[in-house]
Amino acid sequence: MRHFGQLAPDAMDTLFLRPPEDFTDLGDRELLAAALGATLYLPANRGKLSSTVVRQAAKGVCSMVLDLEDAVGDDEVEQALANAITALDELAAFPAAEVLLFVRVRDAETIGTIAGSVGDGV
Repeated sequence: MRHFGQLAPDAMDTLFLRPPEDFTDLGDRELLAAALGATLYLPANRGKLSSTVVRQAAKGVCSMVLDLEDAVGDDEVEQALANAITALDELAAFPAAEVLLFVRVRDAETIGTIAGSVGDGV
């Protein structure tokens, strides 16, 4: 993946003396930390979450967070968690959507819940 990857090659030549380099989630940690760039936070309780991720990735967003914490009210946590799990399952079908995707959880137990549920069609 690459920042500004949505731009045509001639636009890249016009805008950059040295164009952005490709990076992956398996690359050097320091490069990856810088490559995060501006990270888009998406409340996990929003509708059409997976299509929003795909659409924003196509626009050039390289780093996104499905947020289960500050952006979600206490009374919406279960629904947002189910929505995030559904979105992760749906996004697994879109390998072309290159994005560094993170889930911001409220507590450590939620990590186990997500890991145990993704792929179950929850």
